[in-house]
Amino acid sequence: MPSFESYVEEFGKKAEYCGSEERFPCAESARREATYDENMRAVQALARAGGDVSSLGKQHKGSRASYGATIWSDKTLREFKARTGNLQPTPSGERDRSRQKRESWKDMHDQFLARNADIWSNERDPTSGKLYDPTNLPRSWDWRVKGGLSKVWEQGACGGCWAFTTAAAVEGVHYIWTREAVTLSPQMLLECDPIDQDCVGGNMVTGYQYAVMKGGISAAIDYPVHPYTVESSRVGPCRSNTARKHAASIDDYIVLENTWDDLKSAIYMQPVSVAVNALSDQFRFYSGGILTYDDCQPAWEYIPNLINHAVVAVGFGYDDDTGLEFIVIKNSWGPLWGENGYARIAIQGTELNATCGLLIEAVAPLKLSNLTYADPEYDPSFNDYVEWAPQAPMDPVNGAMYIILTIITAIAALSMGVLTVVSCMSEDDGYYYTDLSYDEYDSKFDIHHAKRMVGDSDSRYIAQRMRFQSSNEPITGLSTQSRGVRQPPSMKDVKPHKSMHDY
Repeated sequence: MPSFESYVEEFGKKAEYCGSEERFPCAESARREATYDENMRAVQALARAGGDVSSLGKQHKGSRASYGATIWSDKTLREFKARTGNLQPTPSGERDRSRQKRESWKDMHDQFLARNADIWSNERDPTSGKLYDPTNLPRSWDWRVKGGLSKVWEQGACGGCWAFTTAAAVEGVHYIWTREAVTLSPQMLLECDPIDQDCVGGNMVTGYQYAVMKGGISAAIDYPVHPYTVESSRVGPCRSNTARKHAASIDDYIVLENTWDDLKSAIYMQPVSVAVNALSDQFRFYSGGILTYDDCQPAWEYIPNLINHAVVAVGFGYDDDTGLEFIVIKNSWGPLWGENGYARIAIQGTELNATCGLLIEAVAPLKLSNLTYADPEYDPSFNDYVEWAPQAPMDPVNGAMYIILTIITAIAALSMGVLTVVSCMSEDDGYYYTDLSYDEYDSKFDIHHAKRMVGDSDSRYIAQRMRFQSSNEPITGLSTQSRGVRQPPSMKDVKPHKSMHDY
């Protein structure tokens, strides 16, 4: 096995151990070396159990999984869990809501055959059937080859896998629609998304909700990502000016069913956010090959949290040597983990008991512009906006005007049946903005869209793109001409949205 010194050199940890202001003291460095030696003994044990051991920095070319040194090799299991097991549960009711969207989603994506023929032209005869067809998929598909994927990030000491996954999946959808490769900023989500909890944890569903509500995600070149390579998680305040400059956007999202067919069909359309159990030694020290169900199972010891880490599913394939089908995932643990930052996970097990728990949670961001909708009741574009009064430039210290504006907006919101008012103050250009938001995860209603509309240089309009729904009613748009929108029966049924910090 490689020495600790070789490990430190190869994984770029010299600044931590040997010379930066945030370097570990001598005693701590000695402890890290002892931890590394212990973890390498665990890697050798995995090899004796049927895996393989890879050389430091080398990728395993065989079929069965191999294990070796990763960015986590100098961390204890407790430290590892604190940094990776931070995926929050999907808000309840999202899967039921997605069932109402699914048929329209499938029909809309069939229009990709005509709109994006160059991507799928070599895989399927356009006259042979629909794009979303689990019985007629190619044997392999890989967005690394097709395009649209950016670099493999290293989230390091930040438990913000949800942000890296959200940004990566949106990059893929943006590429499909525009043929423009863009690297989006997980940092913008970590610092500006008030629904999730930055490096403490979050979920891609709520990450997508924020991206829809704010109109998009900034590019990494405009909103740089901090290197989370030391023991601190450097999440600062939201940089409002930069956060309003969006490089890519989505219109909605959908939670997939817990089946391999649904996941593969979705991957064939676009990269998809998924979640796994990453707390096993097999996943932590994975360096190549195919992880099988015997290698990686759901986290049964942490019931009900069977999954704990968000990644992106970017392909699927078949291994001739083993006869195994697999899903390709993109991780955010740097290019020295796995197969250049990616992994192959065997298609084994079903639903809640699949390899690594891969089927438990899969969410696809949607870009629906310029498509027709199979279900007239489902139209997330909502051309009829609810426009609130323009907000004139104000002195940031003029608190009285801000209070008056908030009261006026609240009265307008209540008259429209919007029950939660969240105020967001931005001081960077002398404007105040007030966002209205309604969020109810458990039962009745949900606003999925809110979007800022920019007026002239002297005013800003806050617009709501809203969709109300309930378990027993069709989705209807709330607009100046909306129909059949039922009001919540009482305040006791409403769970207010978490307050937003400065936008």
